[in-house]
Amino acid sequence: MAFGHNLSLKCTYWRKEKSDADAKLAQSEASRLPAKKKIKQLEAKLEDQAFRSQVKLETTRTVAMESSMDEGFSVGRAARKEEGLIAGRKACLSSAEHQKLISDTRIQRARDFLKSHAF
Repeated sequence: MAFGHNLSLKCTYWRKEKSDADAKLAQSEASRLPAKKKIKQLEAKLEDQAFRSQVKLETTRTVAMESSMDEGFSVGRAARKEEGLIAGRKACLSSAEHQKLISDTRIQRARDFLKSHAF
């Protein structure tokens, strides 16, 4: 009987120790909760700042690329004007060689039409 009573006392002691440890753990978790919230807020703020800086970097790259493309296009337009491609085209179309080629083509088409069954 004394042995059973001793076991009962030990069991009660360990239950009380466990409940005290659980209460202490809950209290420490409760005290850490504001710190965890603050850490999460700081992490979110850091991620937001990183995202903003990444967006700013991408925007800067895009603007730089577009400005270089515009510059290239304007240089190309100026080069075409300087070379006078339009004037060169007009000169080619009005040249004697081109006029002879056009007249030869017309004559050849007329001959082909005369040989056809439609005539």
